[in-house]
Amino acid sequence: MAGLRHTAIALAGFCAITWSSGGQAAQWNTLASEIQPLDASMAGEIRGVIYVAGGYNSSAPSTTLQAYDTATNTWTTLAPMPVALSFGSAGVIKGRLYVAGGQNSLSTSTGTESLYVYDPVTNKWKQKANMPQPSAEGVSGVIGSQLYVQAACSTDGKCDGTAFDVYNPATDMWTALASVPVATTNGSAAVIAGKLYTAAYSNAGGTLITTTQVYDPVSNTWTPIANMPTAVTVAAGVRFKNQFYVFGGLNGGCPLTLVQVYDPTKNRWKAYSPAMPLGLAYESAEVAGGIVYVQGTSNQGGCSGVRGNNQDLVP
Repeated sequence: MAGLRHTAIALAGFCAITWSSGGQAAQWNTLASEIQPLDASMAGEIRGVIYVAGGYNSSAPSTTLQAYDTATNTWTTLAPMPVALSFGSAGVIKGRLYVAGGQNSLSTSTGTESLYVYDPVTNKWKQKANMPQPSAEGVSGVIGSQLYVQAACSTDGKCDGTAFDVYNPATDMWTALASVPVATTNGSAAVIAGKLYTAAYSNAGGTLITTTQVYDPVSNTWTPIANMPTAVTVAAGVRFKNQFYVFGGLNGGCPLTLVQVYDPTKNRWKAYSPAMPLGLAYESAEVAGGIVYVQGTSNQGGCSGVRGNNQDLVP
C-alpha cells in the first residue's frame, strides 16, 4: 500500500450547494496537514475538535491519536490508544470517543473484540466490555446514546459477517440485534432521524454493490432503499442537513472525487457539485460548526501524489 496520500476536506453550509435555489457555488480550500498521515482511522467530533484514532501507515496499524481543532486549524498528538488498530468502528457518546473492534495487523482481515473509550478531559483511554464477536471493516452509528456496530470481518479472510449489536455505556453491556440482510464490508453510514443508513460497500465476495439499507431501532428491522448511483467502497459517510453524504471511495481504480447524496424524504440519490479536488478513500467524515470535514487517502497504488494534505470547502 505504498504511495498513499492523505487529505482532510471540509464541506461548508448547505447554502453553498450549487443546485440550491439562488445558492452560491462552493469552493475547496487547503487546511493544515495531519501530523502523522494514517489510513482507515476511527474518528469523532467533540466540541469542535475532531479526534482521529489509529489507522495504518505503509507497514502496520498505529496507536496514534491526533486531534484537529477546527477553530485554530491545528493538529495535536494526544494519548495513544492502548493497542494499535485500523478499520475499526467509532462513535461519540456524551463527549467521549468509543472505538470498537478493528484490525491489529495488515497481514489479515481478522477483527478484534475490543472496545476502548477516550475521554478528552482526562486525555486517557479505558477498556470496556468486549464485543460479542470480533469485528473490523463494518459500519457504526450512535442512536440514543448507544453505539450500534455491524461486525463485517470476524475471522481471517472471512468478511461475510451479518451480526449487528448495540452497546449501552450506562450498563457496559452489548445486545444482539436483527442481523444485516446483506453481508457487506468497508461501508459508510450515517444516523438521520434516529435511523442508521448504510451504503458504499462490497459484498462477502468482494464485489462492489449499490445496495443501500436502513435500520430502525424502534422496530429492530432493516429495510432496503434506493440504490446508490455509483458503487464505491472505503468511502466516508456523514449526516449533513438531514441528508446522507458519501465522499469518494474506490471503484476499481484511483480514489474518486465523487460525492453522492441521499435524501431520505425522497428516497433519492444525486451527485453533489463541485466534486472533491482530490479523490479520497479509506476516509472518515465529521461535522463541526456546520462544516463537514473529510480525512482520508487521496491516492493509492500507482496514483501519483504526496501525503499530508488537508482541505476544506466553503461557500
